[in-house]
Amino acid sequence: GNFTKLYMIDLGSNSLSGSIPPSINKLKNCYWFAAEDNFLNGTLPIEPGSLVSLSGLILWENMLSGTIPTALGTLPVIKIILLGGNLLEGTIPNIGVMPTLEAFIFYENLLTGTIPPFFDDMPALIAVALGHNFLNGTIPENILNPPFMVGIGLEANSLTGTIPSSIGNLKYLMGLSLHSNMLTGTIPPSIGNATNLMALELANNQLEGSLPETMSRLESLFWLSVKRNDLTGDMSFMCGVSSAFLQADCDPGESGIREIVCSCCLVCCRDGIQDSSCDGNFLPADALVKECVADGSCY
Repeated sequence: GNFTKLYMIDLGSNSLSGSIPPSINKLKNCYWFAAEDNFLNGTLPIEPGSLVSLSGLILWENMLSGTIPTALGTLPVIKIILLGGNLLEGTIPNIGVMPTLEAFIFYENLLTGTIPPFFDDMPALIAVALGHNFLNGTIPENILNPPFMVGIGLEANSLTGTIPSSIGNLKYLMGLSLHSNMLTGTIPPSIGNATNLMALELANNQLEGSLPETMSRLESLFWLSVKRNDLTGDMSFMCGVSSAFLQADCDPGESGIREIVCSCCLVCCRDGIQDSSCDGNFLPADALVKECVADGSCY
């Protein structure tokens, strides 16, 4: 706190322990505070009106606890909040208007409650990662409103309802991970308009109906998993997407009847049959987030 002219702190991947001192709020010139991959504990002592120059708050993979401070919403120029892999609990607060925020990363915490519909207040948002928490309720429709969204990760929660049909409006979307929730309904045909989509992970839900043939437009796709759902029909039209790693419920079993016909799927599953490839092997969304942060492509 005595180094008020300090403009950058980068202490990542050491063996630091203890708590973050409240004196960080005196660092009015600091634009980058990074201490990821350590053993830091305690709460995040952000105070309203402090850290007016802070652009990046990088504290993932620690042991931070407590709730998400609403004071995050008072950081006037914040672009990146990376707090995944901690022990944060409670609900996600409605943190207010954040016009500069590009990355909102809170995967693998202990968060509960619903996802607030605050995304209209985050027009610059490019990446949101809330997977592996204890969130419930439906996917807010306006999570699809930020026009430059590149990645959405909401996997391994208890989300219900349907996949919003406006998903096709995201022309820059590259990754969507929704696996291991309780989503119902059909896959919206509009998803075929998200032509930059490279990874689509929908496994382990309760989706039904057939895959829309509009998905054959997803020529950049390298990962598609719809296994462990209630989907039916023929998805062989996806075989034309030559680079895609396809996974579906296409194992005929002893009956010889397939839930889904897929001649090019590399992983075929069947209800009631345990298989490590079917019960695991999900898209590693957290690893992809780390990769895009490292190369700067998700902010």
